[in-house]
Amino acid sequence: MKIALTGATGFVGRTLVRRLEDAGHDVVRIVRHSTGNAGDIIAGPLERSDPNFLSTSLSGTDAIAHLAALTHVATNAKDAREAFWRVNVEGTRRLLMAATSAKIPRFVYMSSVKVNGEATLPGQRFSGADVPQPEDDYGHTKHEAEQLVRAASIENVVLRPPMVYGAEVAGNFARLVDSVRRGVPLPLGRIDNRRSLISVDNLAAATACALTHPDAGGAVVTLSDGEDYSTATLVRAIGDAIDRPARLLPVPVALLQLAGRLTGRTGVVRRIVGNLQVDNEEACQRLGWTPNDTIHTALPRMLKSYDPATS
Repeated sequence: MKIALTGATGFVGRTLVRRLEDAGHDVVRIVRHSTGNAGDIIAGPLERSDPNFLSTSLSGTDAIAHLAALTHVATNAKDAREAFWRVNVEGTRRLLMAATSAKIPRFVYMSSVKVNGEATLPGQRFSGADVPQPEDDYGHTKHEAEQLVRAASIENVVLRPPMVYGAEVAGNFARLVDSVRRGVPLPLGRIDNRRSLISVDNLAAATACALTHPDAGGAVVTLSDGEDYSTATLVRAIGDAIDRPARLLPVPVALLQLAGRLTGRTGVVRRIVGNLQVDNEEACQRLGWTPNDTIHTALPRMLKSYDPATS
């Protein structure tokens, strides 16, 4: 198959490109600037791209995966909402116009579990069938983009992953790895929550299935490793993977929540101590996909290049 991809140079995109190429697919990267690949479609920022140019360039494509997104802006940015909207909504709208005009058979959209919300109650799980309840600008704009995708006259698949982890990821996961590496005491030993995560390899495999499986069309699914973890379990698994003991202090959760309120970081603490679980069954059924990784199998492989002697 000929498969086009936005976000090909990103964390998930690089892994997906390797998987697709290893499977024999012809991968076309839609990029802002040339990466040196002769087959690149150099479109500039998607939110300012020319749909007619994209449509012509995408002629003959069998499927497209839209991974490119704006996930973070500066906390105090005055135009944060507008920045998210330009990239996540307007960029998606222009790409959809091009894909529809080029009559591409399938459009796979990488959304986020943040469309569902920020937390689940004990015993409950998010699914693709839930009424969306996004809370932040990122979640709202991903939801708005989802609506564009679902309304377009093109077969589509919407994927809503939770936090993605892997060796090259930035953000909170990278900070956790660095803290364990440096032996920083972390006040997380009393946390007994449950959070769904997904390894970058599992997500790339699921996306490949969404692009190619004949029964995936029309699916809106949440997806994960299929195993949920407490924050403390994740930290210990990171320590095991890099051969460093995780220094977890038994601080009561209520004290962490109080510290969050006093420092204006209530949302951060909620994500650390709260539950966020997703239903993985429909993703497996609709995509013909089975996750192969858990943190216990993936992290040793992903972090094997870490050398304690160089730290």
